[in-house]
Amino acid sequence: MIGYKKEKVEKYLKRSLEALQLSYVDLYLLHQAWGMQERGEVRLPMDETGELFLDHSTDHISLWKGMEEQVDAGRARAIGLSNFNSRQIKRIVKSARIQPACLQIEVYLYFQQRELVAFCNALDIAVCAYGPLGSPSMIQAFSTMGGNTDKIPRVDPLNDPTVLEVARKYSKTAAQVILRHLLQRGIAVIPKSSNAERIRNNRQVSSPAS
Repeated sequence: MIGYKKEKVEKYLKRSLEALQLSYVDLYLLHQAWGMQERGEVRLPMDETGELFLDHSTDHISLWKGMEEQVDAGRARAIGLSNFNSRQIKRIVKSARIQPACLQIEVYLYFQQRELVAFCNALDIAVCAYGPLGSPSMIQAFSTMGGNTDKIPRVDPLNDPTVLEVARKYSKTAAQVILRHLLQRGIAVIPKSSNAERIRNNRQVSSPAS
């Protein structure tokens, strides 16, 4: 999220590859459409109120050229976007030599992003949903980092009455119902959990009801 300059893309990808002990990644994404000011090694540079230090000089076109260079160098097999809107994506697609392979966005039951998903489908850009369960732990996690959580909506799709009704009908968990809904829309899902049993359950969304 920092280093949003064409000349710094290689630096941060190399740093990630070194940490992962890899020579390349299959997919490398621009995490969001706006960059943050590089202030030493701070990952999320904020002021004393928890507001981020934004870099208002971010140039999407130039930055994407830096991403394409990493494919040319063999450090990434594909490149994509995250948290970009249709207008921003269109600008990149229009000038890109290597088209975005994927758009990673927040998508879940109460935030379905149907227009943006349809836009990506028309351009043959795969859509991947982060926070597909509504990110129940996001407020706590962001608060721990010192961020301002006042604008984060308080939602709980895992306890939605309709979801629970469908889950009982098919002998599934609420999480499995929500994930299956997204998969049936052709959207990849990356649910996060530190609980081994929940991870196993999340992998069984396509198995027959018990």
